[in-house]
Amino acid sequence: MGFGSQSYADVVRDRVAHEHREAHLAVVGDFDCSGEDIERDWVERTGCWSSVTRVKQDELHRMQHPARRPESRFGWSVRRTPEGAAELIKL
Repeated sequence: MGFGSQSYADVVRDRVAHEHREAHLAVVGDFDCSGEDIERDWVERTGCWSSVTRVKQDELHRMQHPARRPESRFGWSVRRTPEGAAELIKL
């Protein structure tokens, strides 16, 4: 992952503006120094999030293997869409 382009940030901000619900951003990464700056930059340039939640990559892996950890510990879980994409859902 790297820094997103300004044109893509504008598209995201415009799409969120047309939604009739709050927008919540889940940032998945290892949160080293460059990752923190990418998150800060994205949130600042899009400016449309009701909340931002950090999800460490190892936590996401545990979420995909429920036998290895209790879901209530995180407050959210992963659900697969019919297309195979992962969605974060609040418990």
